[in-house]
Amino acid sequence: MSMRPSSALVLALALSGCDAPGLRAPPPPEPTTAAASPTPTKPADIAWGTAIKWHEWDAAQRIAAAENKPVCVVVYADWCPLCKELAPEFTKPELVRAAAGLVMVRQDQDDKPAWLEQRLGKYGNYLPRVLFLDPNGSVREDLQSGHPRFPYFYASMVSDRLIANMRAAAASSRH
Repeated sequence: MSMRPSSALVLALALSGCDAPGLRAPPPPEPTTAAASPTPTKPADIAWGTAIKWHEWDAAQRIAAAENKPVCVVVYADWCPLCKELAPEFTKPELVRAAAGLVMVRQDQDDKPAWLEQRLGKYGNYLPRVLFLDPNGSVREDLQSGHPRFPYFYASMVSDRLIANMRAAAASSRH
């Protein structure tokens, strides 16, 4: 009986620079596209936790302007497996601390709010997407995930990049 290493182990080894014989890192996960997955009749709950205060888009804009804080918009869908993997990252203390400097918005893409297409539609339709906006509402295109094809896609296994970008967005508004 041959034992195959888990993909998490292979990825961890690859990210650490380990070149163990017979182990190849899997390619980075591809985001889910809305067209690729039908919406089930009963959406699954995603565990976002309760440590972060999430705002609706309209309220977030008012808060950002009044407090001179940047906005972090997390676009997801309940049926999206990669969104389900990313959501628990928002319960981790380091990410919660980084979120404190931002106005946080969580938006289910399947709700199809007009503002999402109007304001952020040009940044893709893949899931999950995380975008940072300055207090005036302009997207910070310099704060990206590093994914070669999907610049605003953040995988759960590399949440350190998300945390770094959250901190960078918050720090820029303090100057």
